Amino acid sequence: PWTYSATIGRGMVFVGAWGAGILELDKTSGRWREYRDPDKEMEIDLLPDDGPVHDVTAGVDFKDGVLWQASYFGLARYDGRSWRTYYKEDSGLASNFVQFVRANGRVAWLATDKGLSATDGSNWNTYRRREDGKGEIASTRGKAPVATRVTDTALAHNFVLGMDFQGDDVWVATEKGVSHGQRDPAVVPPAAVGDEAAAVAGERPAGGVAESAASSSVAAASAADEARAGATAEVGANVSAVAAASASGPHNAPLGSRFHYAHTPDEFLPYRHLKIYHELFTTPPEFAGAGRDKPDPQVDEVEIGFIGPLEDQDKPTLPPGLRPGAQGSPKAQLYGRPMLHAAQLAIDDANAAGGYRGKPFRLRLRTDLVQWGQTSNELSQFAYNDGVWAILAGVESNHQHVMARATLKAEVPIVNAGSTDPTLLEHAIPWIVRVISDDRQNSYLLVDYMLRARGLSRVAVLRVNDRDGRVGIAEFAQAARRLSHPIVIEQRFENGASEFSGQLDHIARTNADALFLLGNPIELGLIVKEARRRGMSLPIFAFDRAVHPKFLETAGAAAEGVIATATFNPDRDDQVWRRFEQRYRERFGEEPTAFAAHAYDAANLIIDAIRSAGLNRARIRDALFVPRTFDGVTGTIEFDSTQGNVRRPWLAQVKNGRFEYFRSEGAGGTTK
Repeated sequence: PWTYSATIGRGMVFVGAWGAGILELDKTSGRWREYRDPDKEMEIDLLPDDGPVHDVTAGVDFKDGVLWQASYFGLARYDGRSWRTYYKEDSGLASNFVQFVRANGRVAWLATDKGLSATDGSNWNTYRRREDGKGEIASTRGKAPVATRVTDTALAHNFVLGMDFQGDDVWVATEKGVSHGQRDPAVVPPAAVGDEAAAVAGERPAGGVAESAASSSVAAASAADEARAGATAEVGANVSAVAAASASGPHNAPLGSRFHYAHTPDEFLPYRHLKIYHELFTTPPEFAGAGRDKPDPQVDEVEIGFIGPLEDQDKPTLPPGLRPGAQGSPKAQLYGRPMLHAAQLAIDDANAAGGYRGKPFRLRLRTDLVQWGQTSNELSQFAYNDGVWAILAGVESNHQHVMARATLKAEVPIVNAGSTDPTLLEHAIPWIVRVISDDRQNSYLLVDYMLRARGLSRVAVLRVNDRDGRVGIAEFAQAARRLSHPIVIEQRFENGASEFSGQLDHIARTNADALFLLGNPIELGLIVKEARRRGMSLPIFAFDRAVHPKFLETAGAAAEGVIATATFNPDRDDQVWRRFEQRYRERFGEEPTAFAAHAYDAANLIIDAIRSAGLNRARIRDALFVPRTFDGVTGTIEFDSTQGNVRRPWLAQVKNGRFEYFRSEGAGGTTK
């Protein structure tokens, strides 16, 4: 997994892993142990104090036998016996977006986007800069206020990136420079529950530091509370009986009171009959950093970045000495080049309409046909060398995740037009928007259609063995399980494979009544062709990448009857789409694919944001997160709280060699 930080103590190495919680290595035995969020759901924390606050770990630190986990969703503390979790809603934490943690004794110091917090697990001090430039120290016991002190000096900015200690001094990295804090012995902290005995003995609680010449202390750690939560049951989840969770309160939660993240239908809600302790993604992510006051610079052109699977013929900018990782890549033909063509058409349209205050827009091209870690360097080039104002990004989820993490520091807005990875926006990073429906939406629609509308019950899966396949199947498998029909077998193939007999042999022995495919169009076409050649007559279904001319060409007559999800309907009577379709065909000599259409919408969303906000990345980001809908050539895009497109997909069936689009009754809406 991607690792964000590591800390060492008592013969152990603790690794903070992005999407994988915390990993522990015993250096003596060489054994690994993992700590994960037990409910295994990105959008909720089912119970308090049951483990890491979330699997997205931003930082870890270990001191005096206590392990701390920072996450973009809150804080967790583990003393070797029990976990405690903290949110701003139930503690003195400045913000749930915790970027860094550093322990000083048994006190954790937390760099958040809205101030610097310090806690022993029970008592809190939070340091902020006020609008008048003075400092503020807010002390609480749990959530209850104890005292607030105003100081003449303050942090340089409340958006805190990191901090460390030098003796009793603290150094704090913020969005507007470094702050130096020194201990102020005159400040008396709120007494910690576990410090009463120490106070009787004449000892002071463990102290803290604050802004220059103004500080406060956070008391030494009290004994950690026992975990309040047992775990909760759901079929296949790594948790135990529901009865063990009784300490968290009533469990029968009316569905009307649940937050339906990403428009999740009732029947697909995780733990749908239980009360959820903390629901995530209920509001759009905020950017609390600096930069909005920067004036427009003088430019000759307004550059927008474009990154996707591009080859030499597309003329992407390459770092010195670097060549694309592949030439003749089918992904360039299938996705990259059509998306680039559509984006260029949008740029030309904008320039014909006056550009940005008379200045022309221009695309700056880079390729992601590189080792996936290289994509962070490409993002850095966009941000610091090319000077782009926003980035239109492509298909591969590995690359998209790397860029999302890099842009948290570089602060360049990204609009994704091609990745259907459901986890792409599930991290609270406030710099990325998506205009294509994801595989969560595809799963809800297709599972409902297959298992309820069609009455199928034994689904076999054959998917590509990469990240897109792994995260794409996850929501499908969960949705099928929640309708009491778990998939009967999951087989995999590699990108570029042409032989599938072994996987199809295994599937044939399961007596499956449906086959679900997930992958790229060429491989899916070959699988369908081979399945029909072998006499497999079961109905075949797929996600949206099958809705592509290359799938029909590869599968030939065997494609007849295949049903796939589709992110929009190109057969609908929409003059905006028809004009785009005609102009694209006339200019590039081919029909626009769904990926081309989404890229055109993404480019126009960026152009509108720049025209509204001016040449300022922070304000452009704000403008991208304002609209709840956006009218494009694919129809009306519907944004949810993560600023992802949750418009209901269509279904498309191959009839007489072409796809025909339709809607069905059930999860996600009514027939249209």
